[in-house]
Amino acid sequence: MVLMEALLKLPNGLLWVGALLLVGGSFGGCTEKEQAAHEEAIPEVSLSLPQVLILGDSISEDYYPHVRSNLVNVAETHRPKGNQGATWDALSDLSEWLGSRKWEVIHSNFGLHDIHRSTLEEYEANLTQIVEQLKKTNAKLIFATSTPVPEGTPRFVKGSAEPYNEVARRVMERAEGIMIDDLHSFARAHPEYQRKKELHFTDQGYAALGKQVATSIVRALDESSDGKAEASSLSSP
Repeated sequence: MVLMEALLKLPNGLLWVGALLLVGGSFGGCTEKEQAAHEEAIPEVSLSLPQVLILGDSISEDYYPHVRSNLVNVAETHRPKGNQGATWDALSDLSEWLGSRKWEVIHSNFGLHDIHRSTLEEYEANLTQIVEQLKKTNAKLIFATSTPVPEGTPRFVKGSAEPYNEVARRVMERAEGIMIDDLHSFARAHPEYQRKKELHFTDQGYAALGKQVATSIVRALDESSDGKAEASSLSSP
């Protein structure tokens, strides 16, 4: 069974949790059809695949499922729950987010929340510290530029992400060896993907952003593994 195969691959500390799910042959009284759906949804655990960490705000939270689906059998992707917020949050929580896992690629973005919480000088100083900590992981680093602020967005001024993206580019260039995933330019080239007067995107927009992020991750894996990474499921959104 798919479920049993997945359970056997779980770390020992989690195996007993999975075993409890099997007691009585059901998931808390689910029907056989619902149980089958649960089994099919359980991802295969494969520590032999490259480990990828994604960090960012609620926009990354919404495109993350599309990144994950695009990288099936290419990489095992992870993202902390919720919104990683501004650079101030990363300075206090980054060690916890990184954990002890060996990361092959780390794709991150901080910026939109800093518009209200950080001056450009503070943002630069904070981002510099974050990059220094990320580089200690020896992972291939990718920084995503912040997506556009459209006209009419409540509490934001149109174009207010651009100065922060300029600072971020300067920090990444100074750090050397960090890829830029220019989600800002990608979104500006496809205005139909972004909701009117909102920071967030349509379902199609999140699918497109997820594909873009997955493509940048594959490129990073290619660079670190002599071109052996291959995303077989990078289809059009």
